[in-house]
Amino acid sequence: MVNISIVIPLYNKEFSICKTIEAVLAQTYTHFEIIIVNDGSTDHSYEVAKKFKDERIKIISKENGGVSSARNLGIKMAQYDHIAFLDADDYWDHNYLSEMSIAINKFPSALMYYCPHEYIDKKGICHSTKIKSLEEKYMGLISIFNYSQEEGPWTSATIIKKTTESQLFLFDEDFTMGEDIDLWIRIALKGEVVIVNKAMSHYNLNAENRLMTKPTEESKCLIMNLGKYRKIELTVPDFKRYLDKIRMSHIKNYLIGNTREVREIDTFLAEIDLDNFSFFWRIIRILPDSMRGVFFRTSFYSNILLHRIFFIKEK
Repeated sequence: MVNISIVIPLYNKEFSICKTIEAVLAQTYTHFEIIIVNDGSTDHSYEVAKKFKDERIKIISKENGGVSSARNLGIKMAQYDHIAFLDADDYWDHNYLSEMSIAINKFPSALMYYCPHEYIDKKGICHSTKIKSLEEKYMGLISIFNYSQEEGPWTSATIIKKTTESQLFLFDEDFTMGEDIDLWIRIALKGEVVIVNKAMSHYNLNAENRLMTKPTEESKCLIMNLGKYRKIELTVPDFKRYLDKIRMSHIKNYLIGNTREVREIDTFLAEIDLDNFSFFWRIIRILPDSMRGVFFRTSFYSNILLHRIFFIKEK
């Protein structure tokens, strides 16, 4: 039997936390505890969470320190070896923990388990991140480095193994954007990852207080700190391609009206070293929309041309 500690960071989610807790209590798998970390909420989030009377629920209050500090406190307070994350405006299907516990029992040596998720965009359209190249409901080992960032783990659809204190996997509290991806990378570089290819976790982009809608300092974004993995990516081709996809995904987010190039660029990733493209996401941020496509085409394709010229010379 697998016991699971569910960590829910809570900050000003008084209108959504109720649905989140109810989704956990409705799980068909019942061997769990819920650790709600109230991260200095200034609304009635704490009072709403406090209304639930279940001995499996523990509420911890702390001064506001950000979602990573809240999750890390939850990890440290967890009494079980497997940690499931759930944000306070997300929810699971009723069989999520049941399906994930089967995966844990089947692959006990893995360090991380996750499933695809569904999300509602700002237009109300539902999207799924199920990996189409895998069989429906596939359950097994996977290398997250062989897939795009969009197909990778989502925090509210991920369970990690709690290791010894000296090797505890924690979120980097210096990051306010990309801290989850950074943790998945560190875990995947250390051990096995398992996927259950069935979308059982859900979130809404229009939910209250979404972090991704808030501005953040560049220095606190993972995208600006990928250089720390430079030595590893130079020796692990799959990992380098994965980081390049993250870099390119970030660039795509700032391209407007350039759909043809956006569709084509993935085929060229192997031809350039995107680690040298740090100027992209600095300049694109300040360019007017009408100039972004021109700048992108000129810079990106000129680099491909230079690569091909030097590659031919080397041959």
